[in-house]
Amino acid sequence: DGGYIYKSTDAGVTWTAQESGSINTGAWNAVHFADALVGLVGGAANKLAKSYDGGTSWSEVTGPSAQSGVAVNVVRCLDRNRWWVGYANGKLYYTIDAGVTWTQRSFTGSGVGQVRDIAFRNELQGFMLTNNASPVGVVHMTIDGGYTWEALTTPTNAGLNLLYVADEWKIFLCGQAQGSLGFIAKGIA
Repeated sequence: DGGYIYKSTDAGVTWTAQESGSINTGAWNAVHFADALVGLVGGAANKLAKSYDGGTSWSEVTGPSAQSGVAVNVVRCLDRNRWWVGYANGKLYYTIDAGVTWTQRSFTGSGVGQVRDIAFRNELQGFMLTNNASPVGVVHMTIDGGYTWEALTTPTNAGLNLLYVADEWKIFLCGQAQGSLGFIAKGIA
């Protein structure tokens, strides 16, 4: 909250602010590191920041101009230059040059609801969760590095939140409670 990013170097015993609201005064909603050094955060009003030193320092990145004012829900940092960003208005963007240019990727349901999570198993295969306005969640899969996304048959749900890619064809999902029951599912693509 308030644009703060904290880092721990002792497994969470102590935390030190590395960014104190100079890039973003709103909430940071998502963080992902490609490796021990390269990371990306996204937050309120299309705010993005990158780190190339393990989160010690952060520099602002200009997000897609079409998303001005829209909250970032999820970031996926593949390496120093290639990133995916999912938005609260259901749009998905990627960059291959560390945010100098952005390209929107369409999918079934694009521009409606929210992009909730993205995870790649390797260079080509990845999965994405989206929720429509109801919200009802859908799992999408790519086998071409995100150029195209196919909607998969998804269990009945009241909205999806997170996914975990276990191996080539197995993923786990968690979502909003349905009635009095929590939602966790295993998918085999």
